[in-house]
Amino acid sequence: MNVQFFQGHISSCVSPAAIIFVFRSSKKKSDKPKGEFPEVATNFFSDTQSLIKKVLDQDFSCGVNQSLILYPTKEKFERLVLVGLGEREKFNEEKFSHSIGAAALMLQEKKIDRFSLALPSFDAENISLE
Repeated sequence: MNVQFFQGHISSCVSPAAIIFVFRSSKKKSDKPKGEFPEVATNFFSDTQSLIKKVLDQDFSCGVNQSLILYPTKEKFERLVLVGLGEREKFNEEKFSHSIGAAALMLQEKKIDRFSLALPSFDAENISLE
């Protein structure tokens, strides 16, 4: 499996898949959306942003290890994989590792061997990327 790391915005990366991470919203379950709109998605085309917002409002609860593939029409990547991280306050290194692994396994099962990864913004005290 080939993971691309690069400086810049993931929207400029040409690859079969791009992975972005989504924290569960801290709002009550009855409130919408279920997930926090990922900052990295603000540079996507508006139709991709609308698709992400709709999924976060309706179908994707952003649980740890939960993932969902979207197929944007205008982006440079063919697939956009949303990966749930659970609640921001309970986020830790182990959950991050499991979430990346679950997403990579899902892509591997679909015979996708190369993807781009946009790291989420998080509290560095809880995570070590060594």
